[in-house]
Amino acid sequence: MSGDPHTPTAAGPEPAAHTSPPGSAMFDGAPASAPSTERPELVVGAAFAGGLLAALILKRLGSHD
Repeated sequence: MSGDPHTPTAAGPEPAAHTSPPGSAMFDGAPASAPSTERPELVVGAAFAGGLLAALILKRLGSHD
């Protein structure tokens, strides 16, 4: 153990081999479709547009006029 308390040590379990969780859409180690890694701004924009559309639909359904 070194004198520096922030130095990492070898304590702890050995990391397991990389495995993908069941149902993770992995085939031969490559993602089947990963739009968030290429252009994450499109995913954020689509989520915003979907939320706005849902809000407009709920507003229309909730009006009693």
